[in-house]
Amino acid sequence: MKKIFYVGDPVCSWCYAFTDIFEEIKKEFSKDLSFSYLMGGLVFEREIVLDRALKRLLKKNWKEVETKTGKHIKASVNIEEARETPYISDPGCIGFQAIKLQDEELAYKFYKNMHIAFYEKLENIFEFETLLKLAVEIGIDKNYFSSKFNDPVTKELAVKDIEKAKELGVRAFPSLVLQDESGTKVLNQGFRKYSLLKVQIESWLQGKLSAGDILPVL
Repeated sequence: MKKIFYVGDPVCSWCYAFTDIFEEIKKEFSKDLSFSYLMGGLVFEREIVLDRALKRLLKKNWKEVETKTGKHIKASVNIEEARETPYISDPGCIGFQAIKLQDEELAYKFYKNMHIAFYEKLENIFEFETLLKLAVEIGIDKNYFSSKFNDPVTKELAVKDIEKAKELGVRAFPSLVLQDESGTKVLNQGFRKYSLLKVQIESWLQGKLSAGDILPVL
């Protein structure tokens, strides 16, 4: 069966804005495609702090996201009030992987809820306690999540997913990668409108193009 890999990241504001479009793609093509999810590790194993300078930069970037996508980022109103904390992908990617070990669709739901928690409520998704709360809210057992989150093997698997995304040719987020018998091809890197992506996916499904023939929408 043909597959689409979705590649995103917990701290990718463009990914947050792309969610509604990806949900449309899933709704339209779920009968014809399978979906798999990878975290790209946008700020993985890097020492970045949510300090005053970064807050200013984020607010500027979020304004650009809002202008180009029409998706409002509520957190931009009070980002200056957020306490200083590590600004990293690691906890979110590891938490995602912990749930993916149990159920990939639940992991995707957890990923979406991380975005809502941060970009709408400015919750600290860089802390374990916040991620645990989000996991429990979608029905994940508290002890299971804690155990898997703190298991070094889970982090290793998260790193493997990041490496797989790179092997697929992904260099920016959000990305969709098509896979069929011809191989894989990056469809888009970054935010793109549904109408544009829909046409290419339809052509691909109709056999007019193989994954290897499709030019990425960059």
